[in-house]
Amino acid sequence: MKRKILTSFIVGVLSFILVGCANKTTTTISEKSEPDTPPAYSSDKDYKISNWCGVQSQVYSLNDDGSIDNTSKRNLTDEEYLEQYRYLKECGITITQPSLIETGMNNSLKQLEAAQKVGIKQIIIDYALINKLSMYYEDYSNEDIEYEEVVDSIRSYIAPYLEYESLYGFYIKDEPDASQFGLIGFAQNVIKEASGKEIYVNLFPVYGTNTQFGGITYKKYIQEFLKNVSTSYISYDNYPIKGDGIKTYLQTDFLYNMDYLKELAPDREIWTFLQCIKFGGSNRAIESKADLSFQAYSFMAYGGECIQWFTYWYPGLTHENFGMPMIDSLGNRTSVYYYVKELNEDIHYLDDYYNNFLWQGVMINNVNGGEGNFEYIEESCITSNVLKKYESEDDLLIGVFKDNDQRNGFMVVNFTDPGKNISNKTTLEFDGYKNVLIIKNGTSEAKRINDSKLTLDLLSGEGCFVIPY
Repeated sequence: MKRKILTSFIVGVLSFILVGCANKTTTTISEKSEPDTPPAYSSDKDYKISNWCGVQSQVYSLNDDGSIDNTSKRNLTDEEYLEQYRYLKECGITITQPSLIETGMNNSLKQLEAAQKVGIKQIIIDYALINKLSMYYEDYSNEDIEYEEVVDSIRSYIAPYLEYESLYGFYIKDEPDASQFGLIGFAQNVIKEASGKEIYVNLFPVYGTNTQFGGITYKKYIQEFLKNVSTSYISYDNYPIKGDGIKTYLQTDFLYNMDYLKELAPDREIWTFLQCIKFGGSNRAIESKADLSFQAYSFMAYGGECIQWFTYWYPGLTHENFGMPMIDSLGNRTSVYYYVKELNEDIHYLDDYYNNFLWQGVMINNVNGGEGNFEYIEESCITSNVLKKYESEDDLLIGVFKDNDQRNGFMVVNFTDPGKNISNKTTLEFDGYKNVLIIKNGTSEAKRINDSKLTLDLLSGEGCFVIPY
């Protein structure tokens, strides 16, 4: 949702009004003196929010052991299917992944049609297309076909998809090893020339094994991808919300994965999958909005450009022991859906601000080690001549940004395990600034600050974007 901000000061009234294209927000000024007029920002871009396991056309009940009750299976009506796409739109998804089991031309056209009706983008899976690209890659490598012939053939095949403005791109591979990067790079080049679109590929996280990477290190894995595949982004997954039923804890390389990719791929957008489902032996269930916002704001503090929620639709009974994500096997919205929806609304409220700033680096206040995360990123942390001092009761992560006018912005995150429900009183001391604009939980507030100090009471999982002026 895009907002242009108009700030009006009325003598004797300690408030200002933010006017949005869809709603109106009134914020009370708590200080005795009114702040100066805050900077105004606008953006015509949505922050990219996606998902794994898109809408399915079939629903079913589960037996007590989690297996599918085959007698309960039924296909959604056309209206029910479209309603599921409205749920995607309503919860703030801007680019949806397809169902992993409903692929091919007919299913993909149905998905594109629904996405177009509700106003979101769609990534599609067509294994016939993937097989064609694989065959052509081998033929082209053997000099049995001209590149232009390949492009023409693929353009002809995908022509029905190109009729839809909702088409975002073409899924190629999830978690490939490095031996597949030649093919993937070839597919990206052909698809780009044939359609102007991109392929979709997602890479392993840093905690994968050298065998999974293709017998090489993670650094070499990422370098080989960057050398061979010219996507505008690099996507990976890292799921930090852990627990064993007695205690909760965080994945210790959650921040390191972001830090490492920012170092190796500074010119590409960084996309990540974040966790909204229980799975495996240690990734616990999502119990609050804080479980989600902690992940999202930490990623945004690293300048991340696309959040992908894992997963949207129930992925079925597998060896990974999945719990229920945003949509259950019957197509019903779960509590997680509403947590994600509320958070996505807060993120989209940030669009006008966040999209106008460029990431510079991160700072930390290391009180308790960030549950093992901070030791991996301490050496890459930066300093700021605008935010000269910061204190907090517990671990704090701060993303540093600058706009085109070299004005600073700071994404301030309570970096404590949301499962422990820890509040974090934080004080930021700026160099000579008298006012701040605070964007937090879907609201904006301009404040005059005393002695250039701002105190924030960050609840568990909370983050906010602060612009001193």
